[in-house]
Amino acid sequence: MNKKGFTLLVIKYKLTKKLNFIDELQNLFNVTVLSCDNGIQNRNFKAAISRLSRPPEYRRQIVLEDYNLYHHMSAKQEACIFLSSMVMRHLTGCSSRHSMRTKFMLKTLVDEALKRDLYSDDLSIENNMMISNAALFHDLGKLGISPSILAKPGKLTQDEYDIIKTHTTIGRDMLLSCKNILGHNDKQIQFISEVVYSHHERWDGSGYPQGLKGEEIPVSARLMAIADVYDAMTSRRIYKEACPHEEAAEIILKGAGTHFDPQAVELFIAFQTDFHDIASYYSDKLAIK
Repeated sequence: MNKKGFTLLVIKYKLTKKLNFIDELQNLFNVTVLSCDNGIQNRNFKAAISRLSRPPEYRRQIVLEDYNLYHHMSAKQEACIFLSSMVMRHLTGCSSRHSMRTKFMLKTLVDEALKRDLYSDDLSIENNMMISNAALFHDLGKLGISPSILAKPGKLTQDEYDIIKTHTTIGRDMLLSCKNILGHNDKQIQFISEVVYSHHERWDGSGYPQGLKGEEIPVSARLMAIADVYDAMTSRRIYKEACPHEEAAEIILKGAGTHFDPQAVELFIAFQTDFHDIASYYSDKLAIK
């Protein structure tokens, strides 16, 4: 099983380095970098890439899939999706790898659901890559939220929290524009829309923005909710410290039937070690600054 490959043409080496794209792209693809900056040789890129650590065995199982199953999605398409999410992260001022971690956490849940023949009306071998890619954009609507609120170090006021909650509808509206351009049958846009709009819905109907309940919530968003909450709890944020894996797992277990789909929680409990490994491998401390 081999990674897909593509060539990335950059104008300035220094600008690319500042955006921290190269190391993260190399985790998913074999990247050949061609630089238009004659002052810096391409060997500098190759040297940086060669210093990257070898992926642990669990990541090889998650990332290095049999891509023959996904022949409909080219390396260029996947790279565009990934790069778009990185640009979004940069524009929102987010320095964490939250979206990257949740992508692989969501992929873990989807893969196991397929093995157990769960959610068969919604999940398939053909669409599981598209669903996990949707995690990269779940906070798309935060592009429309003031940086002063997103980066506030203290507790949010109720008004500020209400503004934060609008990121689901802002993201949905952005994607509606994409549908008008790409067509309403584009499956990737469909899954991104589900995840963006509904990942804060709760199984008991107390979530937002629509207050959907139980199976009214799209399957992709139900699974995304677990990945998002787990990573939010176990990651350090400007306003809080990270909590231990054991504590986060216990909170998710207790949330079965209220916050989360009980069936999705069963999948999480079975693979919680993988969640912990993903969080460790893609730790923000390891990001190149």
